[in-house]
Amino acid sequence: MAEIVTEERYVRQIPIMGVEGIQKLKQSRVFVGRCGGVGGTVINYLIRSGVGHLVCAHGGKIVPEYLNRMQLAYESDVGRPCVDAFKDKTDAINPAAKITYVPQNITEIENLDEILGGVDIVIDAHPLFEERYALNAAALRLGVPMVSGAMYGDEGYVFTIIPRKTACLRCLYPERPKFWNDIKVFPALGMGPGIVGCTMAREAIELLLKGTSPLSGRMMHFDLTDMDFAVLEMPKTTCNH
Repeated sequence: MAEIVTEERYVRQIPIMGVEGIQKLKQSRVFVGRCGGVGGTVINYLIRSGVGHLVCAHGGKIVPEYLNRMQLAYESDVGRPCVDAFKDKTDAINPAAKITYVPQNITEIENLDEILGGVDIVIDAHPLFEERYALNAAALRLGVPMVSGAMYGDEGYVFTIIPRKTACLRCLYPERPKFWNDIKVFPALGMGPGIVGCTMAREAIELLLKGTSPLSGRMMHFDLTDMDFAVLEMPKTTCNH
């Protein structure tokens, strides 16, 4: 029965990416920084789609306020290390996916370049700009494409960075926005992170299959208050990359 499930799991994807695409995803390796409302959604759909190996970094323990938006955290997980709770869910979603969990946030990781070694793309799902800048710099240094996404209240955005070709995070935000300085106070409703995470997962699959994507050098921005969605050009600045 397990073999039948494995064979049939991806049957509806064949018209979209072909058998060759499914095999390519199975051989792909993706880094995900933070696995919360945004990153957990990315992980959920990447492993459901057949991405074979993920490296996921997230520190701390599950607290009650995570539960309104994190797909990989349940009420019974409160007090557990985040990576232990997440592993239970991802093992149940797709046991064939290999997921390496790093129980630290990115700014606590000393051997970041080593951890990123061999990945095909990186996913920036971090809530804090210190973390986002660190991953942006590492991706540029290693020449690895990065899909970046974030939300604040009812607003969210996603864009993709192709090193040396497109704008990067520093082009968009040369300095950290003053209003985005505390992970504990920014507003969040589960649908916003979900939309951001789903969009990032689709971008990641496009990158893995084709080496480019609709949001390479462009930003999708939305505001759920009035259901306004737009795709904006991201000009490359003179930042040193």
